[in-house]
Amino acid sequence: MNQKKKANKNSLNKRERLHTEDQYASVVKELEDIKYALDQSAIVAITDQKGTIQYANDTFCEISKYTREELIGQNHRLLNSRHHPKQFFQNMWKKISAGETWQGEIKNKAKDGTYYWVHTTIVPFLNEKGRPYQYVSIRNDMTERKRAEQRNYHLAYHDMLTNLPNRRLFLKELRNAVHEADPAVTKFAVMFIDLDKFKYVNDSWGHETGDLILTAAGRRIQDAIPSTDVVGRLGGDEFAVIAANIQSKQDAAKRAEQIVQKMEEPMDVAGRNYVLSCSIGIALYPNDSMVEDELLSKADTALYEIKSNVRKRFIFFTEDMEQKSLERIMLENELKKAIKQNQFHLDYQPKVDLARQKLVGLEALVRWSHPDLGIIQPRQFIPIAEETGLIVPLGKLILKQACLQNKEWQNKGYSPLKMAVNISPQQLAQPDFLNTVKEVLQETKLDPKWLELEVTESVIINMNKSIQLLNAIKEIGVQISIDDFGTGYSSFSYIKQLPVDTLKIDMSFIQDINENKESKAIVQAILTLAKSLNIQVLAEGIENEEQLKTLNQEGCMHGQGFLLGKPLANEKLERLLRDFK
Repeated sequence: MNQKKKANKNSLNKRERLHTEDQYASVVKELEDIKYALDQSAIVAITDQKGTIQYANDTFCEISKYTREELIGQNHRLLNSRHHPKQFFQNMWKKISAGETWQGEIKNKAKDGTYYWVHTTIVPFLNEKGRPYQYVSIRNDMTERKRAEQRNYHLAYHDMLTNLPNRRLFLKELRNAVHEADPAVTKFAVMFIDLDKFKYVNDSWGHETGDLILTAAGRRIQDAIPSTDVVGRLGGDEFAVIAANIQSKQDAAKRAEQIVQKMEEPMDVAGRNYVLSCSIGIALYPNDSMVEDELLSKADTALYEIKSNVRKRFIFFTEDMEQKSLERIMLENELKKAIKQNQFHLDYQPKVDLARQKLVGLEALVRWSHPDLGIIQPRQFIPIAEETGLIVPLGKLILKQACLQNKEWQNKGYSPLKMAVNISPQQLAQPDFLNTVKEVLQETKLDPKWLELEVTESVIINMNKSIQLLNAIKEIGVQISIDDFGTGYSSFSYIKQLPVDTLKIDMSFIQDINENKESKAIVQAILTLAKSLNIQVLAEGIENEEQLKTLNQEGCMHGQGFLLGKPLANEKLERLLRDFK
């Protein structure tokens, strides 16, 4: 009996399906005006007025991963991917319920959980009362096209190196955040992040290593902030963050501190250990601005401010910074003119034998004599020169002027002294730097043994390249000293590999040598290291007798500072040379 009922049911289902297929055949004839060829690639379904599937062709079954039996009798919501908002389908049903044809792109979900896109045309069929009783949907698979569009979109709006949103997408997200925010309720922060001294990383380790470090830095910023925040790479070593759900300035400071701490964790890249640091400028919505471009600009302005204050890692925008920013832009423009017009002069600070109180050398210190603004201090323009690359032509100008002056004093009969000139890492990174030094010595006719180049500990970053360059400089007779020693890199063991004549102990250790046990211990360690390597040591920043006495007791031979001699213009320095003579 049960078998008979089952056979009758199967027979009934078969007749119903054949009837539906007959309906489909007649429907096809009525669709001749639609510009879709119902070939084997078309995905076809027929539903009733409630959306229940009555017919599905083989292509429909193939793309949806459902069998025909699994589809027939199910509501079309079975394929809902949750990608489209409810309003999308409400608008669709409103149109087809009114007896109109609807076209659009729909993302569906297959049985196995994968997604596919179809361009869909839905045609309603009306009964004698003009009401839809059935719908025919004809779909064309557009999944690959959509994927290609998504890839193109991703390329257009994401940074290829870090895969983070690029400047275009970040500004779009920032614009959306501003437009959706209620100034009376919503608060968020915009953070402009810059990796400290990253240019030196690229110059010394190469761009391939630099790219790896940038990628790691992007991941670290992401790891340090909530998933609700947006992080983007604006270009170079600059990143930005939209910090959401900020209720106070303290919340923003905490978020920035998390980024700073995460960034400073030791990093292993290609088998090497690196330690990075970053600076962050912060602008707050709505306090600082309610315009997206202004928020980012003000965060950028705060970032420039922090670059002149090494004691802070992040800083909030204030109104007075805008005036400083305008001054900086003005100085940058004036600096370009000043190099062409040679508006610079040098002062010279004595280097002294501490035990004998005898002059042993000079350090050339650049000063900018602007025709309208007067004397502009190095702390104002050197950072700008570093950031813009103008330090390279400026550095050459300083080197030549120092050598010329030293040679002139020798020609006047004064006892020869070594002239020390500070060299920027950017200058050292220039492929023709060695030739530049040779050319300057040749033009000025200064014996190389009376020139000393002061470089920073950044030469340790790329030992092989530095050793090769410094050895070449030593071969022509020029001496090398490491400036601000003890502040930049952790291991003193690198020094024994470098052809160095002098270590200059950074003034930060000298200033509190009698109050800070750690500073005194570092000074003692440097002196011990230098003695073992037969390297001279000079202490910078000696300002009082107590510091001088301690350094003498510790065996430091040479020193420099206001106690021993302030920087002097060449005329005043010449009087000192007469006494020295």
